[in-house]
Amino acid sequence: MKILGIVFTIEFLWTLAGILLIFVELIYPHFVLAFFGGGALVTALATALGLTPGLASQLAVFIVSSLLLLFLLRRYLKKTLTGNMKDSDDQQPFDLDIGKIVTVVRDIDPHRGKGKVKYLGTHWDAMADEFIPEGESVRITGGSNLTLRVEKVKKEK
Repeated sequence: MKILGIVFTIEFLWTLAGILLIFVELIYPHFVLAFFGGGALVTALATALGLTPGLASQLAVFIVSSLLLLFLLRRYLKKTLTGNMKDSDDQQPFDLDIGKIVTVVRDIDPHRGKGKVKYLGTHWDAMADEFIPEGESVRITGGSNLTLRVEKVKKEK
């Protein structure tokens, strides 16, 4: 195939598809497209070596090699490239001072969304199971991402 004076062989098109899929993986990282890009590169090599003369055999090599790369390498490479991060909403990038008493700086209303508390010198999103007005003292009981879970401090009589 010749477009604008450039000859596009089927091997070139498979190579281009492979490179584009790998590049898209860099922009949209879900660690899947790169393996299909690898399958396209394997297909380009097989076609260049004359092992896949027709489109049907090229598609078969592409599908099989992509799926093999995906299932055999994804878990290993994902762990290697992303580290040991857990896919948990409760994962904290720091240690919380569970039990610490802090002050509510914006009403915490579980029906309207999150409120704010002052913790570590700044204002943090906070949520609770009950309404807690501004100025009340609360105890940190946990957290999720950058939102603290708090409860009212029981006043002793």
